[in-house]
Amino acid sequence: MSISTTMSNINRIQKDIASLQKQLSDEQRKEAQLSGKINQIKRSVTKSTSLSTLNSKMSEISRHKNDISRCNSKKADINK
Repeated sequence: MSISTTMSNINRIQKDIASLQKQLSDEQRKEAQLSGKINQIKRSVTKSTSLSTLNSKMSEISRHKNDISRCNSKKADINK
């Protein structure tokens, strides 16, 4: 292999690594945002929260937890 081919391969691999690191960072950011939303919803629930509102909030929390699971799955795929 020539030096230029090797350098080209190194540059390509470095770009791939940078792209994967960015994807991982994006997923970590999404996960943090979703966790924050879950905490905000939990704080908004009080003793006077109606049953229908509580059910709605619980559904929203469940949806966010599923999204966090997807983020974790994507992070695992990226780390492979």
